[in-house]
Amino acid sequence: MENPFASPWLFATLLCLTSQGIAVLGPVSIASSQPAPYALSPTYLQYLSQQERKVYNAMKKYEQELEHRLALVKKYTRDYEKSTILGTSFLGESVRNKERDSIISQHPILAFRMLNRYANEFNEIGKHIAENAEQVSSAIVHEAEGVHGFPKFADVEDAIISVLRMQFMYDLRSSDIAEGKIPGVLLNTAVKLTTEHCYRISKTAQKLKYYTLALEWFDVTKSRFERDFQEEHTAFNASSIDQDILETIAEHNREYQQLYDEGHEYIFAKRIRTASGPRPMTLRTQMVNELSGLHLDEDDPEYYQSIYAKHIALCNGQNFQSRRELAKLKCWQDSNRIGEYWRIRPLKIEQVNSNPEIIQIYDILPDKWISHLKAIAFSALERAPTGPNATPRTAAYSWFKDQDIPQVPISRRIELITGLNVALQVAAYAFGGHVELHFDSKGPDDPNPDPKGDRVTTFLIYLNDVSVAGLTTFPKLGFAVKPVKGSAVLWYTNTPNGPVDKWTLHGACPLISGHKWIATKWTHSNENIFKRPCGLVPSD
Repeated sequence: MENPFASPWLFATLLCLTSQGIAVLGPVSIASSQPAPYALSPTYLQYLSQQERKVYNAMKKYEQELEHRLALVKKYTRDYEKSTILGTSFLGESVRNKERDSIISQHPILAFRMLNRYANEFNEIGKHIAENAEQVSSAIVHEAEGVHGFPKFADVEDAIISVLRMQFMYDLRSSDIAEGKIPGVLLNTAVKLTTEHCYRISKTAQKLKYYTLALEWFDVTKSRFERDFQEEHTAFNASSIDQDILETIAEHNREYQQLYDEGHEYIFAKRIRTASGPRPMTLRTQMVNELSGLHLDEDDPEYYQSIYAKHIALCNGQNFQSRRELAKLKCWQDSNRIGEYWRIRPLKIEQVNSNPEIIQIYDILPDKWISHLKAIAFSALERAPTGPNATPRTAAYSWFKDQDIPQVPISRRIELITGLNVALQVAAYAFGGHVELHFDSKGPDDPNPDPKGDRVTTFLIYLNDVSVAGLTTFPKLGFAVKPVKGSAVLWYTNTPNGPVDKWTLHGACPLISGHKWIATKWTHSNENIFKRPCGLVPSD
């Protein structure tokens, strides 16, 4: 898919939430294929939570066994020190061990305590070691690890990037995130980040050139360190944090012009003149304040920045549709679709944009279909494709043919609505999950055309409610759609004569917490060649 925005872009306990509370999906079965990244998939986060329960129980038992063993060892060494060492200390250090052994063997108390140590403490230590607590614990952990292994540093970095993405998009404060105060998180767990966590986020942001966020996290780290340094053992200190701040500022200033020209958003509106005192406004804030409300031509040098600024503003709840456009929009019940089905159960339709027409249809899928679809997708999710032709996104995907889901005849239902034949992608998003701005069609000039033809329509179905964030934005049209369980958004991705409809540029805002499940059906031109006629004029 075409992606006109190539600019760069938790530590947290993720709970799968529904509008009623915690969603219990039962034991998670993991596919044997390469799993989705742990930080990006609610499936694998829930799987890890399930497995960590086993690991914790094994480690807690191991901890207790080690404490018992340590107590035995300490009892043994203390008795040796208070009898053998103390009882022979009058000999001095120059006396050979053979003479010490002779004294011990002659002294009834020293000899008795030695025999007692062997028979009791030392014997208990030997029995405890023979129980092989390490191997028992190792076997339990290995079983919990499964075929995919536990998360690696790369997975932690994915999680950090998700947190930074959330923070950037919704202008969250690092200090609030560190204290566990995140807007939209429905459960207040009182769980916070440690100073080490904050430092790791800082260093990751610095490495990724997310300079505005890196400096903010370094500030939080320094404040935390000065407050808690006596309680926490860290591999850094106040001086090294100051040095990190100076290095980050120097890197920002040195690369500023190049990053600005490339459309990099994680910089300040101008170079930083001093390490102390207030810093300049961030470029993100300047973009949203000055460009989000503008309608610029594509040849304007600030065009793409203005579109992205509008995307950010839409993710934060703004709307840029004109009063005239809003006055045209309407809701209705439609019973005039294909066949007799909709006469009995009319479609509930809301028009969210008039030209091009984009509609949201409610109660498309019953709860039973949604539950079945999520259940079979749960163990089949894989990482979203990457590469030069893939739209940047953080989600896990699975594909289904109609014969794979006979209990969920979505294709037939969509055909009854649109009159077009379609082929289903299910996607799951965890915290920070998003999709960058893109078009669903590639247009007639695609160098690698699909044999089925270009995409004609997008039918985007929401499989759960999302209470906060996670909107689908259309920045060129100035509006966003809120995910509502069982509803679908329908739009044509190209014009009747084939070119991409540039107004349908869209993206998905990052999640803050919970999860988001969608199912998408695309229709293709060659499979529906007689069902959508070409326009009467070439410009259509």
